[in-house]
Amino acid sequence: MKETDLAPKLEMIQALHRQAKEGKTFKYLAPRLASFQRGLQRHRRTTVSLPAITETGQAILEQLVSNLKNDQLTELSDTQLELLLTQLANEDPAVRFGEATLLFNGALANDLLTKDQLRHAMNTLKKWEILFDHIEEPINKGAVRRVSAVTGLASLLYADRAGYFFVTKADLSDLIDRVALGMLWEHDNRGTLTG
Repeated sequence: MKETDLAPKLEMIQALHRQAKEGKTFKYLAPRLASFQRGLQRHRRTTVSLPAITETGQAILEQLVSNLKNDQLTELSDTQLELLLTQLANEDPAVRFGEATLLFNGALANDLLTKDQLRHAMNTLKKWEILFDHIEEPINKGAVRRVSAVTGLASLLYADRAGYFFVTKADLSDLIDRVALGMLWEHDNRGTLTG
């Protein structure tokens, strides 16, 4: 889904969010959201391509996991972080959970990421093409990317509250609006916001 297709929908959610904050829509918020949800278009299924991993990438992940488990991982380079963020949506659960998610959460737990890297991770995972990947289509593998994005974002929000303090009020408001739109649109129970 293109950002130009999603932007007007997000603007409608933002308007409802503002009205709710101002106390103007409390009584009518649920019917307005239901009406909005009924208007979200569905499209025919298209091919979903999830990230694969190269032999080199696999070797890097395996070495990083080994270093993490042996308390020898002291930092992640930007390139290594990018590899993790990409592989969070790998179709192979061993790569997705056993390596990428483990490393991502381990990096957060062990204070291995800089604030710039944390911001980059958040901005990457909330991108339209990741957070809403094929959401307008029937059940498909795009749910893997959507759920990995929401899981990663949840970890980042937890890390922020636990002491990183890199999420601004504007970031949080934007994320709330995107998650609300995803909740209304998601229809795959494996997907980001309902599974």
